[in-house]
Amino acid sequence: MEEAFKAILNNDQAFKEFSDEMFKNTDKDGNGLIDDSELEKALNEMTEVMKLPKPNKEFVTKMMEKYDLDKSGQLDHKEFESFSKYYLENLLASFTKD
Repeated sequence: MEEAFKAILNNDQAFKEFSDEMFKNTDKDGNGLIDDSELEKALNEMTEVMKLPKPNKEFVTKMMEKYDLDKSGQLDHKEFESFSKYYLENLLASFTKD
């Protein structure tokens, strides 16, 4: 899995495709925006598949506040892409810790 994350992060096209697919899968109501409940559900699903601890509500709230640059209360596609990059980089870092 570590190699897959590296490959996605080191290839702009692969990352864009990954982020686009994640956005599509996360935007459950299809309105083109990700709200906190959609983000929380997506993170819970992802961590369950990877057998990682589920993020708590506080983490989801902090991520929304950090990446919701226009302060709309939702992430648009570009904001979600920035979040995705951060999240993948941190997952990769967790695999490489001693």
